[in-house]
Amino acid sequence: MYVVVCYDVIDDRRRAKLHELLLGYGNPVQKSVFECQLSPAQIQTLQSRAKRYVRGHGESLRFYQLCRQCQARTWAEGTRLTEAEDERDYAV
Repeated sequence: MYVVVCYDVIDDRRRAKLHELLLGYGNPVQKSVFECQLSPAQIQTLQSRAKRYVRGHGESLRFYQLCRQCQARTWAEGTRLTEAEDERDYAV
């Protein structure tokens, strides 16, 4: 199943750990947005593991499951986000 995962975490340490976790499940397309191809069991596991990094007011974690038709209508411009040499920096 095609899943878009996005998050907004204020704390740098928790945000970095969540980003690292998500790298094991999908590809970053923006700093806090990942595209993943996951089974229903993987979605449940990831949700369970990821929710521990979202705590405070104003923080969020969202999973959007897209059907094949919706995925086919997805439009994107530009390149995917790739990790830069320095893990704190990002390159587009």
